[in-house]
Amino acid sequence: MKRMFGLGLALMLLAGCVPMVTDMWLVQPVSGQVFDAEDGAPVVGAEVRNLDQPELTTATGTVGEFAIEGQSERQFYMAMPASYLNREIWVVRHPDYADA
Repeated sequence: MKRMFGLGLALMLLAGCVPMVTDMWLVQPVSGQVFDAEDGAPVVGAEVRNLDQPELTTATGTVGEFAIEGQSERQFYMAMPASYLNREIWVVRHPDYADA
């Protein structure tokens, strides 16, 4: 009886968990364009920086474009639905624009 209870408890704890070996994002790729909100012109030379990882910084190009390359590594993990989702905050700054 104790063995069945332990097995049932273990199954309940693992419910929704999926063992996986896959490439995990250390840094997800990010790209886009920065435009002036008033006239729609591209903003050249704006700094785009990750708030939690300031080493992830780039500047916008001649048409306001920017890109951060993705970085990943192969790992084993037990995934639960949405457990691997991570919110990232990006900050865009330019000397000609006031901070919002």
